[in-house]
Amino acid sequence: MDWTEDNKNLVINTYRSINRDYLETFTYQALFPMLCDVVEELAKGRNVTKENKEFIARYYSLSLISITLDWVKKGMIEAKQKIEENVEIVMKDSIIHALDRYEQINS
Repeated sequence: MDWTEDNKNLVINTYRSINRDYLETFTYQALFPMLCDVVEELAKGRNVTKENKEFIARYYSLSLISITLDWVKKGMIEAKQKIEENVEIVMKDSIIHALDRYEQINS
């Protein structure tokens, strides 16, 4: 979100252009590997398949991209910190809970 805010004009113009797919792809390519690393770290010692871990990372990547693009669509008026606080509230411990559920299924 920092990069998005720092490049507000570029992001908004790209979003409004025919290159919206490019913006989504660019963001996904940056975010997905980071979330894979987070999920991998949290999954250490758990019986969770690679596919399950990748699904969790994909789910949260797409969710975060959707929230960010909605913010961009609305002109990035809402304070970035407020969105980050809301995302943290919603996501806190949710990856761990998902891993717990997958581990129960796989056991």
